[in-house]
Amino acid sequence: HEPHQLSIEQFLQAAMRLAQRELPALAYQVAQRFFVENFKLVETAVQAKINSEIEAGCLQSLDDLEASYRVKGGKAYKGYVGNVSETCNPENPLQIIVHTQTASNRTSDIALISEALPELAERTDLKTMTNDGAYVSPEVEKLLRQHHVTQITTSLTGNIPDHADGKLAFSDFDLQLDADGNITNAICPAGQQAACIHSTASQKTFYLEFQLAVCQPCPFFQNQQCHITLERHKRRNGFSITVPKERAISSQRRRRFERTKEEARRLRPAVEATIFQLKHALHGGKLRVRGAFRVACVFTCMAIATNLRRINRYEHDQQKGKYTSKKARPGFFDAFIGLFQGLVASFGRLLTLYINFTGA
Repeated sequence: HEPHQLSIEQFLQAAMRLAQRELPALAYQVAQRFFVENFKLVETAVQAKINSEIEAGCLQSLDDLEASYRVKGGKAYKGYVGNVSETCNPENPLQIIVHTQTASNRTSDIALISEALPELAERTDLKTMTNDGAYVSPEVEKLLRQHHVTQITTSLTGNIPDHADGKLAFSDFDLQLDADGNITNAICPAGQQAACIHSTASQKTFYLEFQLAVCQPCPFFQNQQCHITLERHKRRNGFSITVPKERAISSQRRRRFERTKEEARRLRPAVEATIFQLKHALHGGKLRVRGAFRVACVFTCMAIATNLRRINRYEHDQQKGKYTSKKARPGFFDAFIGLFQGLVASFGRLLTLYINFTGA
Protein backbone atom coordinates (compact mmCIF):
# COMPACT_ATOMS: atom_id res chain seq x y z
CA HIS A 1 0.00 0.00 0.00
CA GLU A 2 1.06 3.56 -0.65
CA PRO A 3 1.86 5.55 2.50
CA HIS A 4 -1.09 7.60 3.67
CA GLN A 5 -0.46 11.20 4.73
CA LEU A 6 -2.31 12.11 7.94
CA SER A 7 -3.04 15.66 8.92
CA ILE A 8 -2.46 16.71 12.52
CA GLU A 9 -6.23 16.76 13.07
CA GLN A 10 -6.60 13.22 11.72
CA PHE A 11 -3.71 12.04 13.85
CA LEU A 12 -5.22 13.52 17.02
CA GLN A 13 -8.62 12.01 16.25
CA ALA A 14 -7.03 8.59 15.77
CA ALA A 15 -5.10 9.01 19.03
CA MET A 16 -8.26 9.98 20.91
CA ARG A 17 -10.06 6.91 19.56
CA LEU A 18 -7.20 4.77 20.84
CA ALA A 19 -7.35 6.58 24.16
CA GLN A 20 -11.01 5.63 24.56
CA ARG A 21 -10.21 1.91 24.33
CA GLU A 22 -8.79 -0.55 26.85
CA LEU A 23 -5.30 -1.28 25.55
CA PRO A 24 -3.10 -3.92 27.28
CA ALA A 25 0.26 -2.89 25.84
CA LEU A 26 2.21 -0.48 28.05
CA ALA A 27 3.27 1.74 25.15
CA TYR A 28 -0.33 2.21 24.11
CA GLN A 29 -1.34 2.85 27.72
CA VAL A 30 1.25 5.63 27.98
CA ALA A 31 -0.03 7.19 24.75
CA GLN A 32 -3.58 6.83 26.04
CA ARG A 33 -2.71 8.64 29.27
CA PHE A 34 -0.89 11.42 27.39
CA PHE A 35 -3.79 12.25 25.10
CA VAL A 36 -6.50 11.93 27.77
CA GLU A 37 -4.64 14.28 30.11
CA ASN A 38 -3.57 16.87 27.51
CA PHE A 39 -6.37 16.86 24.91
CA LYS A 40 -10.16 16.81 24.86
CA LEU A 41 -12.76 15.86 22.27
CA VAL A 42 -15.21 18.65 21.42
CA GLU A 43 -17.95 17.12 19.26
CA THR A 44 -15.82 15.59 16.47
CA ALA A 45 -12.78 17.87 16.83
CA VAL A 46 -9.77 17.29 19.08
CA GLN A 47 -8.56 20.30 21.03
CA ALA A 48 -5.57 20.79 23.30
CA LYS A 49 -6.50 21.62 26.88
CA ILE A 50 -5.62 25.08 28.13
CA ASN A 51 -3.20 25.42 31.04
CA SER A 52 -5.96 25.89 33.62
CA GLU A 53 -7.48 22.54 32.58
CA ILE A 54 -4.22 20.59 32.91
CA GLU A 55 -3.60 18.93 36.27
CA ALA A 56 -0.18 19.10 37.92
CA GLY A 57 0.39 15.36 37.66
CA CYS A 58 -0.44 15.01 33.98
CA LEU A 59 2.00 13.27 31.66
CA GLN A 60 4.32 15.79 29.99
CA SER A 61 6.32 13.57 27.68
CA LEU A 62 5.88 10.12 26.12
CA ASP A 63 9.48 9.24 27.00
CA ASP A 64 9.46 10.51 30.61
CA LEU A 65 6.67 9.25 32.84
CA GLU A 66 7.90 11.05 35.97
CA ALA A 67 8.13 14.63 34.70
CA SER A 68 5.33 16.91 35.94
CA TYR A 69 3.68 20.26 35.26
CA ARG A 70 3.65 23.28 37.58
CA VAL A 71 2.72 26.94 37.51
CA LYS A 72 4.91 29.13 39.74
CA GLY A 73 4.90 32.91 39.75
CA GLY A 74 2.44 32.91 36.86
CA LYS A 75 4.83 30.92 34.67
CA ALA A 76 4.41 27.31 33.53
CA TYR A 77 7.19 24.76 34.06
CA LYS A 78 7.59 21.15 32.96
CA GLY A 79 10.00 18.54 34.28
CA TYR A 80 11.68 18.38 37.67
CA VAL A 81 12.75 20.63 40.51
CA GLY A 82 16.29 20.75 41.91
CA ASN A 83 17.10 21.99 45.41
CA VAL A 84 20.57 22.92 46.64
CA SER A 85 21.94 23.50 50.15
CA GLU A 86 25.32 25.17 50.50
CA THR A 87 27.41 26.71 53.25
CA CYS A 88 27.14 30.48 53.68
CA ASN A 89 29.24 31.33 56.73
CA PRO A 90 31.34 34.41 55.83
CA GLU A 91 34.19 32.95 57.90
CA ASN A 92 34.57 29.96 55.56
CA PRO A 93 37.54 30.15 53.18
CA LEU A 94 35.19 28.93 50.44
CA GLN A 95 31.54 27.97 50.23
CA ILE A 96 30.55 24.52 48.99
CA ILE A 97 27.39 22.61 48.13
CA VAL A 98 26.59 20.10 50.86
CA HIS A 99 23.27 18.63 49.75
CA THR A 100 21.25 18.22 46.54
CA GLN A 101 17.69 17.10 45.91
CA THR A 102 15.63 16.40 42.81
CA ALA A 103 11.91 15.68 42.65
CA SER A 104 8.91 16.19 40.42
CA ASN A 105 8.51 19.92 40.00
CA ARG A 106 5.17 19.96 41.79
CA THR A 107 7.05 19.15 45.01
CA SER A 108 6.82 22.09 47.40
CA ASP A 109 9.81 23.84 48.95
CA ILE A 110 8.41 22.87 52.35
CA ALA A 111 8.55 19.17 51.44
CA LEU A 112 12.13 19.58 50.19
CA ILE A 113 13.42 21.30 53.34
CA SER A 114 11.58 18.81 55.56
CA GLU A 115 13.36 15.96 53.79
CA ALA A 116 16.79 17.59 53.80
CA LEU A 117 16.92 19.02 57.32
CA PRO A 118 17.37 15.80 59.37
CA GLU A 119 20.30 14.63 57.22
CA LEU A 120 21.94 18.06 57.18
CA ALA A 121 21.65 18.34 60.96
CA GLU A 122 23.14 14.85 61.37
CA ARG A 123 26.23 15.18 59.18
CA THR A 124 27.02 18.91 59.41
CA ASP A 125 27.42 21.41 62.20
CA LEU A 126 24.17 23.09 61.17
CA LYS A 127 23.04 25.82 63.55
CA THR A 128 21.37 28.39 61.28
CA MET A 129 19.57 27.93 57.98
CA THR A 130 19.04 30.85 55.59
CA ASN A 131 16.34 30.70 52.91
CA ASP A 132 13.33 32.54 51.53
CA GLY A 133 9.75 32.63 52.75
CA ALA A 134 8.62 29.67 50.63
CA TYR A 135 10.42 27.32 53.05
CA VAL A 136 8.47 28.53 56.10
CA SER A 137 5.60 26.56 57.64
CA PRO A 138 4.47 25.35 61.09
CA GLU A 139 5.64 21.82 60.21
CA VAL A 140 9.11 23.08 59.27
CA GLU A 141 9.19 25.24 62.39
CA LYS A 142 8.57 22.19 64.58
CA LEU A 143 11.27 20.20 62.79
CA LEU A 144 13.75 23.05 63.22
CA ARG A 145 13.11 23.18 66.97
CA GLN A 146 13.62 19.43 67.26
CA HIS A 147 17.03 19.70 65.60
CA HIS A 148 17.95 22.95 67.42
CA VAL A 149 18.34 24.85 64.14
CA THR A 150 17.44 28.53 63.71
CA GLN A 151 15.83 29.60 60.44
CA ILE A 152 16.30 33.13 59.11
CA THR A 153 14.47 34.21 55.99
CA THR A 154 14.45 36.99 53.41
CA SER A 155 10.66 37.28 53.54
CA LEU A 156 7.53 36.00 55.26
CA THR A 157 3.95 35.38 54.24
CA GLY A 158 1.00 36.63 56.29
CA ASN A 159 -0.15 39.93 57.72
CA ILE A 160 2.27 42.49 59.15
CA PRO A 161 1.57 43.40 62.82
CA ASP A 162 -0.20 46.72 63.33
CA HIS A 163 2.08 49.10 65.27
CA ALA A 164 0.07 52.25 64.60
CA ASP A 165 0.13 54.70 67.54
CA GLY A 166 2.69 52.53 69.30
CA LYS A 167 0.46 49.47 69.57
CA LEU A 168 2.11 46.29 70.79
CA ALA A 169 1.88 42.92 69.07
CA PHE A 170 2.81 39.43 70.21
CA SER A 171 5.99 39.69 68.16
CA ASP A 172 7.16 42.48 70.53
CA PHE A 173 7.38 39.91 73.33
CA ASP A 174 10.51 37.77 73.60
CA LEU A 175 9.14 34.24 74.03
CA GLN A 176 11.29 31.16 74.47
CA LEU A 177 9.76 27.95 73.12
CA ASP A 178 10.68 24.32 73.69
CA ALA A 179 10.80 21.62 70.99
CA ASP A 180 7.01 21.22 71.16
CA GLY A 181 6.31 24.95 70.84
CA ASN A 182 5.36 25.47 74.49
CA ILE A 183 6.30 28.80 76.08
CA THR A 184 9.00 28.33 78.72
CA ASN A 185 9.97 31.97 79.32
CA ALA A 186 8.64 35.39 78.34
CA ILE A 187 9.93 38.97 78.51
CA CYS A 188 7.65 41.89 77.72
CA PRO A 189 8.70 44.89 75.56
CA ALA A 190 9.43 46.86 78.74
CA GLY A 191 11.91 44.21 79.87
CA GLN A 192 9.78 42.57 82.58
CA GLN A 193 10.04 38.80 82.83
CA ALA A 194 6.83 36.82 83.27
CA ALA A 195 6.40 35.83 86.92
CA CYS A 196 4.40 32.74 86.04
CA ILE A 197 3.50 30.82 82.86
CA HIS A 198 0.76 28.22 82.76
CA SER A 199 -1.44 26.72 80.10
CA THR A 200 -4.82 25.14 79.58
CA ALA A 201 -5.17 21.37 79.85
CA SER A 202 -4.93 21.03 76.08
CA GLN A 203 -1.77 23.24 76.00
CA LYS A 204 -3.26 25.26 73.17
CA THR A 205 -3.34 28.50 75.17
CA PHE A 206 -0.83 30.04 77.58
CA TYR A 207 -1.26 32.68 80.28
CA LEU A 208 1.69 34.97 80.99
CA GLU A 209 1.41 36.58 84.41
CA PHE A 210 3.31 39.79 85.19
CA GLN A 211 3.79 41.67 88.44
CA LEU A 212 1.15 44.26 89.17
CA ALA A 213 3.64 46.72 90.72
CA VAL A 214 5.67 46.75 87.50
CA CYS A 215 2.79 46.78 84.99
CA GLN A 216 0.78 49.63 86.46
CA PRO A 217 3.42 52.39 86.04
CA CYS A 218 4.56 50.98 82.66
CA PRO A 219 4.32 53.60 79.84
CA PHE A 220 2.75 51.02 77.51
CA PHE A 221 -0.02 50.38 80.03
CA GLN A 222 -0.44 54.06 80.89
CA ASN A 223 -0.75 54.98 77.19
CA GLN A 224 -3.21 52.14 76.57
CA GLN A 225 -0.92 50.56 74.02
CA CYS A 226 -0.99 47.10 75.58
CA HIS A 227 -4.66 46.25 76.00
CA ILE A 228 -5.62 47.44 72.52
CA THR A 229 -3.89 44.54 70.79
CA LEU A 230 -3.40 42.07 73.65
CA GLU A 231 -6.12 40.58 75.84
CA ARG A 232 -5.59 41.55 79.50
CA HIS A 233 -7.49 40.38 82.58
CA LYS A 234 -6.92 40.11 86.35
CA ARG A 235 -5.46 36.88 87.69
CA ARG A 236 -4.36 36.62 91.31
CA ASN A 237 -2.18 39.62 92.15
CA GLY A 238 -1.02 40.59 88.65
CA PHE A 239 -1.92 41.04 84.97
CA SER A 240 -2.17 38.10 82.61
CA ILE A 241 -1.88 38.09 78.85
CA THR A 242 -3.53 35.26 76.95
CA VAL A 243 -1.39 33.86 74.11
CA PRO A 244 -2.65 31.05 71.83
CA LYS A 245 0.10 28.52 71.16
CA GLU A 246 0.01 28.87 67.39
CA ARG A 247 0.05 32.65 67.74
CA ALA A 248 3.11 32.41 69.99
CA ILE A 249 4.95 30.34 67.39
CA SER A 250 4.07 32.62 64.47
CA SER A 251 4.86 35.78 66.47
CA GLN A 252 8.35 34.57 67.28
CA ARG A 253 8.87 33.67 63.64
CA ARG A 254 7.95 37.27 62.81
CA ARG A 255 10.22 38.58 65.61
CA ARG A 256 13.16 36.53 64.35
CA PHE A 257 12.52 37.68 60.79
CA GLU A 258 12.54 41.37 61.74
CA ARG A 259 15.87 40.96 63.54
CA THR A 260 17.65 38.85 60.93
CA LYS A 261 16.15 39.84 57.56
CA GLU A 262 19.08 42.09 56.61
CA GLU A 263 21.56 39.32 57.36
CA ALA A 264 19.47 36.86 55.36
CA ARG A 265 19.26 39.27 52.42
CA ARG A 266 23.06 39.56 52.40
CA LEU A 267 23.70 35.83 52.49
CA ARG A 268 20.91 34.16 50.53
CA PRO A 269 21.56 35.71 47.06
CA ALA A 270 24.75 33.65 46.84
CA VAL A 271 22.69 30.51 46.27
CA GLU A 272 21.16 32.13 43.17
CA ALA A 273 24.69 32.37 41.77
CA THR A 274 25.15 28.70 42.61
CA ILE A 275 22.03 27.77 40.63
CA PHE A 276 23.44 29.75 37.70
CA GLN A 277 26.74 27.85 37.99
CA LEU A 278 24.82 24.57 37.81
CA LYS A 279 22.60 25.56 34.89
CA HIS A 280 24.61 27.93 32.71
CA ALA A 281 26.04 25.14 30.55
CA LEU A 282 22.63 23.60 29.85
CA HIS A 283 21.09 24.47 26.51
CA GLY A 284 17.74 26.09 27.26
CA GLY A 285 18.05 25.00 30.88
CA LYS A 286 17.34 21.38 29.88
CA LEU A 287 19.18 18.19 30.82
CA ARG A 288 20.00 15.61 28.16
CA VAL A 289 18.52 12.75 30.17
CA ARG A 290 15.02 11.57 31.06
CA GLY A 291 13.63 9.98 34.21
CA ALA A 292 13.92 10.88 37.89
CA PHE A 293 16.93 8.65 38.59
CA ARG A 294 19.04 9.95 35.68
CA VAL A 295 18.09 13.55 36.49
CA ALA A 296 19.17 13.03 40.13
CA CYS A 297 22.50 11.51 39.05
CA VAL A 298 23.29 14.36 36.64
CA PHE A 299 22.28 17.01 39.18
CA THR A 300 24.49 15.48 41.89
CA CYS A 301 27.46 15.26 39.50
CA MET A 302 26.95 18.90 38.52
CA ALA A 303 27.14 19.87 42.20
CA ILE A 304 30.33 17.86 42.72
CA ALA A 305 31.90 19.49 39.65
CA THR A 306 30.95 22.94 40.98
CA ASN A 307 32.61 22.16 44.31
CA LEU A 308 35.78 21.00 42.57
CA ARG A 309 35.95 24.20 40.51
CA ARG A 310 35.58 26.28 43.68
CA ILE A 311 38.36 24.35 45.41
CA ASN A 312 40.59 24.87 42.38
CA ARG A 313 39.94 28.62 42.44
CA TYR A 314 40.67 28.71 46.15
CA GLU A 315 43.97 26.85 45.77
CA HIS A 316 45.04 29.25 43.02
CA ASP A 317 43.87 32.33 44.94
CA GLN A 318 41.29 33.23 42.30
CA GLN A 319 38.25 33.76 44.55
CA LYS A 320 36.26 36.96 44.26
CA GLY A 321 33.52 36.46 46.85
CA LYS A 322 32.83 39.51 48.99
CA TYR A 323 31.58 37.42 51.91
CA THR A 324 34.26 34.74 51.75
CA SER A 325 37.25 34.61 54.05
CA LYS A 326 40.63 34.62 52.29
CA LYS A 327 42.31 32.59 55.00
CA ALA A 328 41.67 28.94 55.66
CA ARG A 329 40.93 27.83 59.17
CA PRO A 330 42.68 24.77 60.66
CA GLY A 331 40.84 21.60 59.88
CA PHE A 332 38.67 23.14 57.18
CA PHE A 333 39.57 20.63 54.51
CA ASP A 334 38.98 17.75 56.92
CA ALA A 335 35.49 19.11 57.38
CA PHE A 336 35.09 19.46 53.61
CA ILE A 337 36.03 15.82 53.07
CA GLY A 338 33.16 14.84 55.36
CA LEU A 339 30.74 17.02 53.41
CA PHE A 340 32.05 15.70 50.09
CA GLN A 341 31.55 12.15 51.36
CA GLY A 342 27.98 13.10 52.18
CA LEU A 343 27.32 14.05 48.57
CA VAL A 344 28.94 10.85 47.36
CA ALA A 345 26.87 8.87 49.86
CA SER A 346 23.71 10.49 48.51
CA PHE A 347 24.76 9.47 45.01
CA GLY A 348 25.44 5.95 46.27
CA ARG A 349 21.99 5.72 47.84
CA LEU A 350 20.43 6.76 44.55
CA LEU A 351 22.39 4.07 42.74
CA THR A 352 21.42 1.44 45.33
CA LEU A 353 17.74 2.34 45.02
CA TYR A 354 18.00 2.13 41.25
CA ILE A 355 19.72 -1.29 41.38
CA ASN A 356 17.11 -2.61 43.82
CA PHE A 357 14.33 -1.26 41.64
CA THR A 358 15.67 -2.71 38.39
CA GLY A 359 16.58 -5.97 40.13
CA ALA A 360 12.97 -6.39 41.30
